[in-house]
Amino acid sequence: MTVAEVVPVKGGTSLSDSDAKNGKLQGSVSGKDRLHGLNLQGIHPLLVPAIPSPEDFKESCHYPVLVTLNPFGGKQTIDGVVSPAVNLESVNRRLMEFDSELAYGKVEIHVRGVKSTQPGFFTGKKRFVQVCVQVRVLARLLLARFKDLFKASDMCIGQEAFNVAKLPTWMCSAMMTAAGKAFSNTTLVKVDGTPRYFMNPVMAACQLVNVSREGEQPGMYDAQEDCTLMLPKAVDARGKPLGADRRRKWCDVPANMEGAVFDPSYVYTFHFWQHYADFGDYRLSLGWLNVDLSVFMNRFPLQLTVKDVGSGQYAISVLVWHERLLYADAAEKLEEATASAEKQLQSSLGGRLMGGMSRMLGGGARE
Repeated sequence: MTVAEVVPVKGGTSLSDSDAKNGKLQGSVSGKDRLHGLNLQGIHPLLVPAIPSPEDFKESCHYPVLVTLNPFGGKQTIDGVVSPAVNLESVNRRLMEFDSELAYGKVEIHVRGVKSTQPGFFTGKKRFVQVCVQVRVLARLLLARFKDLFKASDMCIGQEAFNVAKLPTWMCSAMMTAAGKAFSNTTLVKVDGTPRYFMNPVMAACQLVNVSREGEQPGMYDAQEDCTLMLPKAVDARGKPLGADRRRKWCDVPANMEGAVFDPSYVYTFHFWQHYADFGDYRLSLGWLNVDLSVFMNRFPLQLTVKDVGSGQYAISVLVWHERLLYADAAEKLEEATASAEKQLQSSLGGRLMGGMSRMLGGGARE
């Protein structure tokens, strides 16, 4: 997969690779620009170099998806890759080393229902995606603004969208809030402007957290739940580390996280999975709401992201592109899909969304 040139139609404005990467052009690309036959109207310039061609999808070892670096994620390297135009072929296969402006470490990503999915990996599990990260924050960045830069409650996972929304604001708000609440009550949601997002603190959303001293960290899959080095009060009546479910609820109370920070002398291991968004089929199911993400994402891909929302810096961030997101005439289906989602949302607002759904979603993404 190589960076393709944007072809301007007569009267349009071309977008160079360097301008896109450096973010010199703000807003969206002219509707007269085209790439791989796609009208680029509403697409942020930084995203253009990462857009796969139809041939890229057909040749992907992860068909029908590709996984690329997120060009909005700042300077980062994953598995030796530095370009957002390169498919990360080690996904579903092995651990990858990463380095970013914020942190460095190892990550392993598994996606269900694609060509590279390992036989048996998801057997007996409801989850559609699993991400395991072992990370160290960079000490040099902590010297100036330690507590401001790396408050524990600011380190989040979630989804961002740097594009033009095609849904009414109220619908975006309802859908993103419901999705965020599936992982923690302390979800951060923003639906106006760019980016739109929902972000959840890793300490309240991840299914496993281990905090260890440098040199004493466990293997990625040997890690046991224990965050007492960071949160000494997160223990049970016997003084033992809280189990994962109890830790998630405990960390979902803002008062419990006051003063907690990421210490550069520690190594942090996170395991996260979810069974709501099917990355292999690009569909979202919250039980009461079922939507085709290839329509609603409006050509902006799903993310796997760890971000410090306080500083705006990323520890790691990749995009998961689906063939149907770009090349399935999704725009023609938008009106019908929007009407269906609106009907589901209005029904839920009458009862489940405001009552029963809050109880269901408040429990978090468990299996």
